[in-house]
Amino acid sequence: MKAKFVDWFTIKDFGALWDGVLGQDTLSLTWRDIGLFDGSGVARPVYMCN
Repeated sequence: MKAKFVDWFTIKDFGALWDGVLGQDTLSLTWRDIGLFDGSGVARPVYMCN
């Protein structure tokens, strides 16, 4: 089977949320870099893949 798909939770990182409300807790570290775009809005390399 040849298929391409994208699966993501959010388009932009939750870095500010992790720094603030989540208090940089290691259990919530997943939320820091979860987006297709970083906290500044710059596309991550994976976003450019074909």
